[in-house]
Amino acid sequence: MTGNQTRPARWLAAYGGVSPLGYVPLGRTARTIVLVVAAFIAASILADLTSPADLVDLHVLSSFAIAILFGMFAWRPPVAAIALTLLGVAAVTLSALGLLDETAGPTLSGILLAAIFVALTCSLSGTVVYIGILWACGVVRQLVEPDTTSEMTFILIILSLVTVVIGASLRIVIFAHQATADELERATRAQAELLRDERERIADDLHDILAHDLTIVAMQARALGLSVDERTPRTSVESIDAITVASTRALDDVRRVIAATGEADATTDTIPNALSGAATTLRELGFAVHTRDEIGDVALGRLVTATLARTIREAATNIAKHGSPEAPVTFAVARRRDHLILDVVNGIRPDAVAIDAVASTSRGLARHRERARQLGGELTTSADGDTWTLHVELPIDSAAASRRADAARG
Repeated sequence: MTGNQTRPARWLAAYGGVSPLGYVPLGRTARTIVLVVAAFIAASILADLTSPADLVDLHVLSSFAIAILFGMFAWRPPVAAIALTLLGVAAVTLSALGLLDETAGPTLSGILLAAIFVALTCSLSGTVVYIGILWACGVVRQLVEPDTTSEMTFILIILSLVTVVIGASLRIVIFAHQATADELERATRAQAELLRDERERIADDLHDILAHDLTIVAMQARALGLSVDERTPRTSVESIDAITVASTRALDDVRRVIAATGEADATTDTIPNALSGAATTLRELGFAVHTRDEIGDVALGRLVTATLARTIREAATNIAKHGSPEAPVTFAVARRRDHLILDVVNGIRPDAVAIDAVASTSRGLARHRERARQLGGELTTSADGDTWTLHVELPIDSAAASRRADAARG
């Protein structure tokens, strides 16, 4: 509910969405107040009794009925409103037939007071019908009771309007409070979502860029350490050991940060840059690398490009840790109809576990497999003897891919 709404608009908003026989449930505090009022009325009636015979008096029975129906507003307001209108009609009818020792005024006064709760809880149409019947009872009472004047009927009408305004005003205040609370909750959720997205973006960058580079440094240092012999100067050995320990520790720290912050989809990588970077890194480690880019000038969306580029980088990192330099490495990117295809083939090092001092979290491929699924594609891996193959298919339609990713996250 916006602050510049007119008063009628706020009233309609507070009554909107409630069916004719529907109602707005009272909160715990409001129900308690209603029950206290009902109990007070009942206690007042009992206090005024002078003898047990008074319990069968129609006015006493009517007053008790009003007290009970007041309490009914705590659970079923429409039932209470309907019963009160019927009670008013019955009181006026009995007065017209001369069956009441007194006038129907006290009964109509109780029904008038209940209009506050009707306006507070019932639908707009139900409130209008309730007040209409109350006015009709007042007019009929003026016609059948000689002592009832037009001024008394006019006062009844004015007081009924006042009670409705009081009930409606309370309802608007409650509605505005709830609307403000809902808006605050939505804003809080939106802010939390933005913070989560930012943490995920940072985590993704850490994993795909910094963790990748640290892995290569650690692997280079480890490989260099394996080539040390008795002729290597002691200072060089100590430096290699220090680099290995420091890079491995830094990589572990980065992975802990990633685990605490999450993932995201923000990047500016390109597929040619990713292929070139992967080839350069692996060649420096002694791998024979062949790359093939058959995409050409196909226009690709940022999300699809980023996903494929980061998958290439992740594959290069895994090859550096587990691959065999004795076998060639192939990165092939191609277009097949409306999909991009990435195939990475490499040899598996027989003693991969033996020299893999850089612990793996198994997070990378799982992340990229899930990301491909969200984009409507797939990532599969397979091993055939000592050959490892990674296959990725992603849709070229980046708009559709973005919608699938949003739907998967939402």
